[in-house]
Amino acid sequence: MALIHTVQSIVDQRKTGRQTSVMRFPEDLGSHAIILNFKSYNYSQTDGGESRIGTDSIVLPLPTNLQDSFTVNAQSQELGFGGDIVAQSLSSGKTFGDLGAGFVDSLSGLKATDSEFNTKEMLTNFKAAAKFFGRSGLDTVLPGLGAAADVASGKAINPHVTIDFDGMNLKSHSFTWNFAPKNARESDLLRRITNKIRHNILPDYVGGSDASVLGKALLTYPDLVDIFFVGIDQSYFYHFKPCMVQSFTTNFSPNGLAFVTGGKPAMVQFQMSLTEAKIHTRSDYVDDSYTPAP
Repeated sequence: MALIHTVQSIVDQRKTGRQTSVMRFPEDLGSHAIILNFKSYNYSQTDGGESRIGTDSIVLPLPTNLQDSFTVNAQSQELGFGGDIVAQSLSSGKTFGDLGAGFVDSLSGLKATDSEFNTKEMLTNFKAAAKFFGRSGLDTVLPGLGAAADVASGKAINPHVTIDFDGMNLKSHSFTWNFAPKNARESDLLRRITNKIRHNILPDYVGGSDASVLGKALLTYPDLVDIFFVGIDQSYFYHFKPCMVQSFTTNFSPNGLAFVTGGKPAMVQFQMSLTEAKIHTRSDYVDDSYTPAP
């Protein structure tokens, strides 16, 4: 079957040099697939790179939902009077050493014209500054006094609200698969795939399951998983950085309880949520010619 060979050729291409057994469901998987390649956690591998298929690779149909999203941590931030002065000064190329002089100039409004200062203007600006700081300190005397002053005067302090960028969230993904084993062999294969996923997404004791109490004080990291598509042009979709599985739900009755011969579930649903180990930056999208590693 030529369509299956498309998936198989990719699997063969990415296999490691050693003997490798890859779990695939269903047996007659078509031309489109997603490969989950589990590998032991290593911080240096969280950036990604070429992914080779190992003994813990699982090939499944494309999930029912393929959705890509980014979350930028941007929120409103009140700089206040002083913060606005600092931001304006630094953005105009001034150094921290210039801030003191700039702050005084902003308060007093001193302007040199023909090497002379307007004394009346100086006094007026100092009065305004005194009123400003007097209003700013009212709430420290008694909460609510500042708001009362605003209501009475019809004037409020400008909070100098701006946008504050505070980094990127790690990308997350959510996949859903619905399986209906056609025979006892596929039921057994799906059971083994389920346990293989569980095995890879869970931690272990550093000292092993037979370790002493002290040896169980630390846990190893769960495996990372590389994800890539087969049978589609990935440049038209999206690419993944190494992920860690956050949740894996196996629903044995997605359409109600139903069994086949031997009491095996007639339908099984996988729901998997993953979080990537590193953020995406603009350098990951220099142009539109992204090509995943072969």
